[in-house]
Amino acid sequence: VDGALLALVIAPIATELPEKFNSVIWVRQGKDTLSMGNITGAMVFQSTIPTVVALVFASQTWVAAPGSYVAFASAGIAFLSMGAIFIPMARRGVLRGRGLLVGGLFYLVYLALVLAVISGTVG
Repeated sequence: VDGALLALVIAPIATELPEKFNSVIWVRQGKDTLSMGNITGAMVFQSTIPTVVALVFASQTWVAAPGSYVAFASAGIAFLSMGAIFIPMARRGVLRGRGLLVGGLFYLVYLALVLAVISGTVG
């Protein structure tokens, strides 16, 4: 398996999909606070520890340049996904399972971006 494919596609599925399913189950049981805490905790952990390691050991690569636009685009997709889930939840005061599944649409966009990079259509 190509290393880029493993890092960009399989690893996020393996780490986040169980968290997403737990949250959907908990929302269906009326435990929306637990569900949101689960997703938030997982995201905070994954956005702090690996980010710090990347910034410390590879800080020279975190520059917006032609070779790094895809990384910044994937971060933008993550922010849009968060907004699409959080803003409706904050307005309604309740998190629904369908609302969490909206993140799957953003993941499909991310997956298309990764596949375009791997195939060479996007640099």
